[in-house]
Amino acid sequence: MRRLKVYSLKGLLLVATASLLLVTSTVHAKSMVWKISKDSDHFYLGGTVHLLSESDHPLPEEFMEAYENADEVIFESDLAGAQRPAFQQKMMGIMMYQDGRTLSSELSDDTYGQLKDFMVERGMPIEQFAPFQPWGVTLILSIQEYTALGMVPEYGVEYYLGNLARKDGKEIQSLETTDEQLSFLASLGDVEPNKSIQYFIRDIEKVPDLIGELKTGWRNGDLDAIENNSMTVQLKDEYPEIYDTLLVKRNNDWMSTLTTLFDDNAIEVVFVGAMHLSGKDGLLNQLAQRGFTIEQLD
Repeated sequence: MRRLKVYSLKGLLLVATASLLLVTSTVHAKSMVWKISKDSDHFYLGGTVHLLSESDHPLPEEFMEAYENADEVIFESDLAGAQRPAFQQKMMGIMMYQDGRTLSSELSDDTYGQLKDFMVERGMPIEQFAPFQPWGVTLILSIQEYTALGMVPEYGVEYYLGNLARKDGKEIQSLETTDEQLSFLASLGDVEPNKSIQYFIRDIEKVPDLIGELKTGWRNGDLDAIENNSMTVQLKDEYPEIYDTLLVKRNNDWMSTLTTLFDDNAIEVVFVGAMHLSGKDGLLNQLAQRGFTIEQLD
């Protein structure tokens, strides 16, 4: 089997949640960075995109302002841990069947035929995916599609600022462990196999157009544009359990950490996917409901 390029879970999860889209916009407005205050202390909270292209740089100046003012940088996931071979081996392991089942045995003949035709168009033999679970196949193919558009983790907000933080000697932390990341990824297996493939084939052609909508919302700090984008709405409506696991549950877990960032004299900047900030279950609303002062940078 031809060796497939393995991206970190950071790339995989946010392809799944469609929160990773951005290209440059020249409109100046609000930003996707907020200052969260309590009494005389504060930290910064930035909504990111995890896959970008080279043309998306430099990042919006508000991201650099928050980064430069912070003593500690906190990402939603353990970036360094996700690059270790042991983690990537575990990740590939949960994407594959371990009990003798194959992709063809778990899909209907019609769905398997549709997927085969899709791969033929892209010059990819379906046989190399035989050991993979259907949701794993859709994630790999999604990354291939985004890569073809020039959107890769290497240009993402986290990758860029993570490298900068290491160079500058800033302390780097994460909101969740690599094992927690794997558990979230494994939850994608709850999607019915044929449904996972059919929805992917149905929707993948729409991605280039939807990128334009999401990129503008991200650049302009427009949370409504992120929350109401059709990709976001579709995820919530068609995969409610996955939406709850990947977004709502993680947001609730992260709040226990965010609310303790006022207990020291350090200034932190926290970077999470922009989709985690919007809506009633979003981090910004939860912080506001708990009495914290929320100020959007512009």
